[in-house]
Amino acid sequence: MHAKVHVYLEMSMRRVLTLAALCAGTFAFAQFTPGNLVVRIVGDGGADTTGAQATSLREYTVTGTQVGSDLSLNNLPGGRNVSNPYGETSEANMSLSRDGRFLIVSGYDIAPRDISFDVFNTPRVVGRVNVQTKAIELSNTFVPLAGDGIRGTYSPDGDKFWTTGGDAGLLEGTFAGPVNQVLPSLVSSRFVAEVGGVILFSGSNAFGGSNGFATWDGTNQVELFATPNGASSRNWVVIGDTMYLATSTGAQGLMKLRRNAGTGAYDLQYQLGGIGVGGLAVVGNDVYATRSNGVDLLKTTDSGTSFAAWTVVAVAATNTRFRGLSFIPRPAAEEIFPTSFNRLRGRVDAGDVNSLRGDDNNRLRVCRFIVPNDPARIIEVDYLGSTTVASPSSFKLDVRSRSTVGGLVQQTLQVFNYQTNAFDTTDFNQVNLNTTLTTRTVNGTGTLSRLVGPAGALRAKQTIRIVGPVPNPNVCKETTLVRWTIGS
Repeated sequence: MHAKVHVYLEMSMRRVLTLAALCAGTFAFAQFTPGNLVVRIVGDGGADTTGAQATSLREYTVTGTQVGSDLSLNNLPGGRNVSNPYGETSEANMSLSRDGRFLIVSGYDIAPRDISFDVFNTPRVVGRVNVQTKAIELSNTFVPLAGDGIRGTYSPDGDKFWTTGGDAGLLEGTFAGPVNQVLPSLVSSRFVAEVGGVILFSGSNAFGGSNGFATWDGTNQVELFATPNGASSRNWVVIGDTMYLATSTGAQGLMKLRRNAGTGAYDLQYQLGGIGVGGLAVVGNDVYATRSNGVDLLKTTDSGTSFAAWTVVAVAATNTRFRGLSFIPRPAAEEIFPTSFNRLRGRVDAGDVNSLRGDDNNRLRVCRFIVPNDPARIIEVDYLGSTTVASPSSFKLDVRSRSTVGGLVQQTLQVFNYQTNAFDTTDFNQVNLNTTLTTRTVNGTGTLSRLVGPAGALRAKQTIRIVGPVPNPNVCKETTLVRWTIGS
């Protein structure tokens, strides 16, 4: 049992915010795509792999196709860095914050191959990478009271964090504030996360002086269980009562454990030995891992009674190593607003694409051309967006509009069918919009993938037709919301 120790560590008050990989202002290319994997890479391909090396993040689809270019964690504004040793299998970890907004990384704030690097005294740093924008922000630097390395880091919200290290105990801090030694040094900790509201960590002497797991309640360390078969744990993922555990011990490899309700410990169910693994991500029944020597990214499938043989998903380039691994989860449903629109009939009188996000005081106003003896009397607008979900489980379109004058006005909403290359008529109503904003909701039915085009394209058309007498021929329609809700 250890009392909490408040020790302020060496810190630098430098912080950095850098926006990265904004491709021509296109937001879709600036984010990590939900449903994809992100792997942390150590090394830049150079022959000199000694000391601290450059690190970067690379995105892959679950089938192993690289997406976009790598995001560097070095040479950031202010000369700041997140560097890690090339051959250290416990370092260069990565985790997703509990709220899903940030990838959390850690390392040393030192330039790659700087000859002054040493694992004991070089200042450590924690970084958060915004999943939506790829913006990188670094914490103040710190040095633990004892021990080498910086291994796993966990954050619930992208601000508060806990981090581990070899004989470094457990440290707690925030991005803007100090970093404190809360679990004394000489406890060798590797990976840390919050499970059931309690901090759980693993380490080489965390249980009975050997490999195992312990909890930290903010005051005391409580030893929980030994790693099965004495294996050397690396990353782990807890889903409900199940723990998937990566071990670098080749004979032990990947393990599936089940929580014992009586003791709170996790008992081994089965394993896939033969290959030591490090980084870990679980996607449904599929388990992805980086090989402990960092040469490739692997995949297996959990049948419920055993693991399938490993298959190779991606291979690290020469003089680089794959380490940390995270899966970017899909939200239960994506809310998508138009990225652009086309005025097909009528004239734009006010507003722009930003007027379509639900603010009732900011409206896209399109008016009909007044043409003598105009039989059509139509206003028509085409809305364009994009989704990351190729085969939706649900599809909903909401359009909130009004007419500027009374009278009988007919609204038609159509969504584009990419299989027939034509619009489907999905909502056809005679409604008196008058001065009241009215929301029309369209729910897709049938094979919903037909409503999603190449690269996730979405398209909807709104037609306003005057079908009865109106007191003023200068009819306009005002739209304050166009929103697709796409279930993953």
